[in-house]
Amino acid sequence: MHKTLRVGLTVGVWDYCHPGHVNFLLKCLASCDDLIVGVQRDPSEQKGTDATFSLEQRVSSVSTLSSRITAKPYDTVSEIANEVSFTVFLSGPDQTHEGFQSVFKLCEVEGFQIVTIPRTPGISSTSLRASSKTVD
Repeated sequence: MHKTLRVGLTVGVWDYCHPGHVNFLLKCLASCDDLIVGVQRDPSEQKGTDATFSLEQRVSSVSTLSSRITAKPYDTVSEIANEVSFTVFLSGPDQTHEGFQSVFKLCEVEGFQIVTIPRTPGISSTSLRASSKTVD
């Protein structure tokens, strides 16, 4: 009997690949067989701030976490959701803007699973970015 692979998709900036990101991605991996991780090309579009690390560095950081992860640069969440094949969409509780809403609708229509992964309390890229500015 041939088992159908559950391919997950999640997206983010992945700047400061910190323990919260690692925990998030490990929880994502527990919900699927393979994971496509979208790495946003231009985080200033969504976050209003430039990334500290280059796109190549962020892709590399995410890719090295597991052989089951494929990191793929993207511009918008809607775009990557229509470009890759997946059956499980994984997101954080704060990922609710318009682009995510269109992917949630796509998942509903296609019968894909949507999984909300909780964030690691006390760790965020925003707080790390702010504290690094006070250290510089």
